[in-house]
Amino acid sequence: MAPGPKGAERLVVLVSNEASNDISFIDAASGAVLRSLPVGKRPRGMKVSVDGSKLYVALSGSPRGGPNVDESQLPPPDRSEDGIGVLDLSGLSLGSSGGTVTRVAALQSKPASALQAKLTSGNDPETIDATPDGLVLAVANEDSAQVRLIQADNGALLATIAVGLEPEGLRFRPDGRVLYVTSEANDRLDVIDVGERRVIATLPVGQRPRNILFDPEGEHAYVACELAGRVDVIDARAHRPLTSIEIEGTPRPMPMGMALDPSERRLYVSLGRAGEVAVIDVRSLRLLQRIEGVGARPWGIALTPDGRKIYTANGPSGDVSVIDAKTLRVTQRIQVGQQPWGISLVRVRGS
Repeated sequence: MAPGPKGAERLVVLVSNEASNDISFIDAASGAVLRSLPVGKRPRGMKVSVDGSKLYVALSGSPRGGPNVDESQLPPPDRSEDGIGVLDLSGLSLGSSGGTVTRVAALQSKPASALQAKLTSGNDPETIDATPDGLVLAVANEDSAQVRLIQADNGALLATIAVGLEPEGLRFRPDGRVLYVTSEANDRLDVIDVGERRVIATLPVGQRPRNILFDPEGEHAYVACELAGRVDVIDARAHRPLTSIEIEGTPRPMPMGMALDPSERRLYVSLGRAGEVAVIDVRSLRLLQRIEGVGARPWGIALTPDGRKIYTANGPSGDVSVIDAKTLRVTQRIQVGQQPWGISLVRVRGS
């Protein structure tokens, strides 16, 4: 289920726009963009608090690189812009007819930036996750090859843990006892014991691992390996590789983000520059289909709690695609900000 206050029914899609430095709010029922709120430089990874009152967003002062960019020519990073922004969602309420925002007092009170606070994060935070109780945040610091554990309420540093080069994805196992971290430059997966605050295992994975996803039971983890064109399956109890799911076909698949439908046992994988989404049966561990014409380099991906809609953030085209999970066809393209990166869902109360 999407996080949110008890009894909340209205589902909102949150999109981090890396180049326009804002978060877009989309009404999931109508597809209308409700508004965009400025949050700081290069918002990418996001995490909604369990009660739906806050959105944590990773902000970075490192210049944006990417394909065909000569990074030696980029300006130096501005570390004052690094941090975990805290966006107050408690004042967000939608009109009963949908498609309008009738009360956003808590957010409108800060026109220059909608942030309630900015927590210290370390260099170039890219992705974040939270323990199941919401008390601890984990932050991947790409430039410094570290993971930080901080208190969610005040940002107090709990631990700094060295991992592989360019940590990209990170995810707590559903029981919160271990944290998995991918390092895209080392093609490896580090397993951190959260209680002991140290790496307890390191596993080889496919080339340029991006994201991690656990099944609800915490038995298996899935790792999207961009340049290998596959998803690696990990035994999340014994911390050992089990198998790999090859994503065959053309254009060349470049797995990025993942969303899991537990009821249908389907894993949806955005394929980056291939412009498609792969559909994988996690029972048979095989590719079922590739959804064509999704958008320009889909990256972030999310699934509605009822499993009916899939959303992808398509960076170069500045839009979000809506895919019908039954027909596996794109039904809508929604223009948002510049270079949309991540997608999260939250439930809010209507007014």
